Amino acid sequence: MSSKAWDGRERRSSKRVAAVAKIEIRGQSPQFCHTKDLSSGGLFLLCNDPPEIDTILDMQIALPGVKPVLPLQGRVVRRVTQGECGVGIQFINTPTEFHMLLDETIKRLA
Repeated sequence: MSSKAWDGRERRSSKRVAAVAKIEIRGQSPQFCHTKDLSSGGLFLLCNDPPEIDTILDMQIALPGVKPVLPLQGRVVRRVTQGECGVGIQFINTPTEFHMLLDETIKRLA
């Protein structure tokens, strides 16, 4: 069950692809997770202890087939605490280079 009610409507404006990318959530106690899917606007992050809605996360992502590891920032827009636990992340303050590499990765995986 999600801590934010989902009404069944698709809100994504970008195509998403199933993709496993390693993520490090930076902070006082770093957490290592991986993605379930990616889009040009965000990702779904699988993690055992999902952060709260509206939390801003500083992360590093290892996109499939891309080196080096890239820094990024995102805001938690969806939180799932039962079943396949994780969070929907919307990218914020991301550099152009990140989006170029992300778009290439999504095209390659689609």
